[in-house]
Amino acid sequence: MFRKIKFRGANFYTGEWIYGDLKTLDSGEYMIVNEDTHVAESVIQESIGQYTGATFNGREVFEGDIFREGIEQTKTKVIWCSELSCFTGDENDVEILDGEVVNWDSMETPIFNVHEHN
Repeated sequence: MFRKIKFRGANFYTGEWIYGDLKTLDSGEYMIVNEDTHVAESVIQESIGQYTGATFNGREVFEGDIFREGIEQTKTKVIWCSELSCFTGDENDVEILDGEVVNWDSMETPIFNVHEHN
């Protein structure tokens, strides 16, 4: 089974989320080809996140999404971990949670995206 490769980024001019294929121009500009309109739109580089392949309540989970986890309701951000070659959780942007893949079953609905709320 293959996971759909898809990206999300905030439109450079409007801030609205764009979903689709990521393109990098020779100028260094990042664009996403909108999956609905098939038009390439300039996006803010720092807002770009890849689809993880997971969904919650019909919502796709992307890099940068933040969840509340466990009894203590710790905020955990979804990140890509090169060492493990997988998406995982990072509760403080420094240390990977127990060095393990996110336990998607223990996570609750995303509370927001890191790029929407600093």
